[in-house]
Amino acid sequence: MSKKDQETGDNTLKQIDIPKELRPIIDDPGIPEEKRKQIAEVVLGISVGQETEFSGPIPPPELLKGYNKVVQNGAERIISMTEKQSQHRMHLEN
Repeated sequence: MSKKDQETGDNTLKQIDIPKELRPIIDDPGIPEEKRKQIAEVVLGISVGQETEFSGPIPPPELLKGYNKVVQNGAERIISMTEKQSQHRMHLEN
């Protein structure tokens, strides 16, 4: 690995957002560059995720599309269930 590649690699590793507890390992010059990159890749692979949250009776359109992929007419069923629940609730409150 050339000096320029090492510098680029070091800069890349320093830009990665990893837990502060692991930063001393990633920055340790005693650990070979390739090992440090592998550690960073594993950490990123484990810690990258997505969380979706919504409030209300009907999920956002993106999630409704997902329901259609796993259940035939899934979005329509959810909306229908929500409408029935709303009608039931309004009937009880009157």
